Amino acid sequence: MGEIRSAIDIAMEKTSGIKGDKNALVNSQMKNAGKKAAAVFLDTSKAEDFLKAFNDSPDKMKFREGAVPVFCTAIRLPETEDDIEKNSLWQRGIEIILPGSNLNSLFSQSQIIFKQYLDDRENLYKALEQQFMPRLRAKQEELSKRYNQNITLSLAQDPEYNSALSKNLKALQSQYETVVEEMRSRIMEAYDNEN
Repeated sequence: MGEIRSAIDIAMEKTSGIKGDKNALVNSQMKNAGKKAAAVFLDTSKAEDFLKAFNDSPDKMKFREGAVPVFCTAIRLPETEDDIEKNSLWQRGIEIILPGSNLNSLFSQSQIIFKQYLDDRENLYKALEQQFMPRLRAKQEELSKRYNQNITLSLAQDPEYNSALSKNLKALQSQYETVVEEMRSRIMEAYDNEN
């Protein structure tokens, strides 16, 4: 009969030729430090702490490699006016780690684009409300007459309105998401040029 070996013996045999790469570990640590510092900065808004972490990093290239994707992920369509202000955080982070990237025009355009998105979304809500309110009022009157009491309905209760709203919001978001993707790619291009 064959020899029965333990799982540990098999694993040790298979990994016997693998050696640790100290440089890979250090590179990974620097990259993770960049990721962590960027995430903390986005949470706390403390630019001086992020700048200090970047300046204290022994490998700024690996630090950037970790931080830039975190900032790119933070670029998203706003839900409110306050979100537009929060967008200045990823912009400030990019300015710190890519100081000569000349992305100022992109940053100012992003503010305009995000404001336009919120305006377009508000206009969409108003247009759909104007379209569906007459139908909703007619339903209210019909139900009020039928049950002989005052019935109040809201647009949120109308499945046709919800369907139209969802469809139109998705189309609007899709249109603006292409702009967000373009912003991300321009930042990544600036990062590539910096390295």
